[in-house]
Amino acid sequence: MRLKETILIVDDTLTNIDILVKLLDKYDIVVATSGLEALNIVENEDHIDLILLDIMMPEMDGFEVCKILKRNNNSKNIPVIFLTAKFDDDSIQEAFEIGAVDYIIKPFRPIELLARIKTHLKIIQHEKKTIEYNKNLAIAELIHNIAHQWRQPLSVISTAASAISLQKELNMLEDEDLHDFCNKIIDNTQYLSKIIENISTIIEDTTESSKIEINSIFHRNYVLFFGNLNENKIDVNLDIEKELIINGNRNKFIQIILAIITNSKEVFQEIESTQKFISIIATKNIDACNLSIYDNAGGISQNNLQRVFEPYFTTKHKSQGKGLGLYLVKKITEELFNGTISVSNIEFTYQEKKQKGAHIEISIPLS
Repeated sequence: MRLKETILIVDDTLTNIDILVKLLDKYDIVVATSGLEALNIVENEDHIDLILLDIMMPEMDGFEVCKILKRNNNSKNIPVIFLTAKFDDDSIQEAFEIGAVDYIIKPFRPIELLARIKTHLKIIQHEKKTIEYNKNLAIAELIHNIAHQWRQPLSVISTAASAISLQKELNMLEDEDLHDFCNKIIDNTQYLSKIIENISTIIEDTTESSKIEINSIFHRNYVLFFGNLNENKIDVNLDIEKELIINGNRNKFIQIILAIITNSKEVFQEIESTQKFISIIATKNIDACNLSIYDNAGGISQNNLQRVFEPYFTTKHKSQGKGLGLYLVKKITEELFNGTISVSNIEFTYQEKKQKGAHIEISIPLS
């Protein structure tokens, strides 16, 4: 476990580097005197927590370095703070547009620089802890859903095995009955084995991207997504257009869907309703896969509607909220899938009654 965060200083002036190294002595420091050297360090260094980046450097300026960092999946989430003598509005605007988290003008006040660095490192640590926390919750939710779905096949296997044993003991076991019981055991064992295989794939922590066939994802993971809804008497409408293919991390896409469904389920647990309903519709337009997910849990208040994508925001008590926050859902959608997400309230008719609920719309570029 690392005891210190690592900061990469990128500046072509050795005097500036010397000042920063002494000021930031509580951190592990890595130094680059050119943009190319900085990119090489990031490519080969596993743990860079923050980058202090000058703009005015020969051969490759800081803007170009930042653009390259943000295009790379391995480095795009590293916070970049520009530390520069350029103070014109255009430079400041460009810095934030290409992905910088902060902009500090030289000469800087040491106390201000230290405070901003500390703030951004703290944000990163909070995000990492929250992601890990919700990853564990997603696994717990998965296990709960699977356990519910396993009851019936396990019962069939147990009953068939007991019947074979009992009929054999009573000398009543016919070949045809034995064949039938064995087939039931084999079929249900294969079903359980397939679920275990899916679980292993989902839990596996991978950053690999691949083509994702949306219809297949929903049907292969139906138990994960909807098993617990059936247990809670929540109806599901699933309407997925065929041949919808996107690029991205399959497990992260599963996390997005599971998080949204879990959030709806938690709201349903807090309201009295005999009609509980979640709809998931996936369609394609010219260049995007559009996901429309809505429920009839009453919707979101206007005040909260403006805040649902804020970090750590929840309408529930800390002990009640279990789902992955919409802040992280938005972060995954935008950063890993180059998509967009929005939340609104929706009114519709279900079972001849007017309904109101939350409506989440996600658009992800097609493969």
